[in-house]
Amino acid sequence: DSMYPLIKSGAIVAFRKLNSFDFFIPGEIYVVNFVVDGDNYNVFKYVQSVDGNNEQLKLVSYNSNHSELTIMKKDVIFMGLVTFWVNISAS
Repeated sequence: DSMYPLIKSGAIVAFRKLNSFDFFIPGEIYVVNFVVDGDNYNVFKYVQSVDGNNEQLKLVSYNSNHSELTIMKKDVIFMGLVTFWVNISAS
């Protein structure tokens, strides 16, 4: 629920794979697959540059109940720019 209510649980999300950090657009929403201490994570987050550190990325949630997370670029396995999403509501 880190992107709730913007992107809701069960949403259909489309993204475009980022082949190089040269094409990274700070402040956009990305799907990010990364590893920290041997654990694999998949998240949807706003991704920002870290001032003065070209080797790190800051992951920011839409939901303010979640803290920011800073990760190393070298720990990123996959990143995709979210191009659109559709929230599906149960009725």
